[in-house]
Amino acid sequence: MPSSRHAVLLVALLLTPACGEPPNSIRTYSVAYTIDHDAFVTFDSVKYLDANGVMQRVLNPTDSWGLAMSKETGEEVEAHAWGGATQGGQDATLRVTWTISGVSSEGDSSFTTTTAPGAFTLSIPRRTLP
Repeated sequence: MPSSRHAVLLVALLLTPACGEPPNSIRTYSVAYTIDHDAFVTFDSVKYLDANGVMQRVLNPTDSWGLAMSKETGEEVEAHAWGGATQGGQDATLRVTWTISGVSSEGDSSFTTTTAPGAFTLSIPRRTLP
């Protein structure tokens, strides 16, 4: 029968994470949504997942549209943009980045180069922050 000292040591060993296993902690990210495009592209709307987990729509976003917010581990990001080009050969990008200051930065983007005048959609599917 193990002594109480051995029992305490055994419990401590069972509760200690394995080597290299990251601790379970909530991280706070700075999340930024942005659009970028060539001169002959305009966007009529952008939809994004806000800090409360609700999809928000921005009508006629400015040429340099972007916004930032804080989100935590387990929260989600998602964005969609509807645009049009008046000529082919135009680039457009919708981007979301999530950054832990001084530690890491990751992101996702949707990109197109137009082949002719017309409408297009950019989409970043919903994903959960690590």
